[in-house]
Amino acid sequence: MRAATLMLVLGGAAVPLHAQGSPTQKGSLQLAGTAGWSHTKQTSTNATLNELQVSPRVGYFVVRGLALSGNLLFGRISTEGGALTQWGVGPELAYYPGIHSSTVYPFVSARTLFIWNRNHTSSQSSSPTLKSSNGQWSLSGGALFMVGQHVGITGELYYRHERISSENPGFPDNTSRLNTYGVQWGVAAFVF
Repeated sequence: MRAATLMLVLGGAAVPLHAQGSPTQKGSLQLAGTAGWSHTKQTSTNATLNELQVSPRVGYFVVRGLALSGNLLFGRISTEGGALTQWGVGPELAYYPGIHSSTVYPFVSARTLFIWNRNHTSSQSSSPTLKSSNGQWSLSGGALFMVGQHVGITGELYYRHERISSENPGFPDNTSRLNTYGVQWGVAAFVF
């Protein structure tokens, strides 16, 4: 009787211990965000841009290692002629392969964002503030480094492609494409 009770207690304890073993398990909730800096060269004009972005996200692991996330974006891009403020929203799919480590989780991800821009020029002319919208997709690869049971640091390399379209009446339809590469880092907290 004691052996059966002991096996039942140990068997019941093993399930919660196994369920808490990985932040990438099915049902885990990820509260995360990245901050990034990048340098972009526009193909049509050879102009260069420096960009700072902050992107919080909430993800849910639909199966072990596969997370579906919702992303927000705030960005500020500066050039010689002024600055651009960005707001965006979109989905992301991230895959964490089953590497047997309790502290390092490599990943790859694909994301798309819908972005609204407001351009502020630094000239003294009375030109209006310009508005535009982006369709953006990006691919990245990196790793999550767990620094505690529920908290990790992420680092990743990414490639991003954007198509920007003007929304200003009285201006000709102005569409341009940007190809950007960079590095970004962030933090992630998990509820599992």
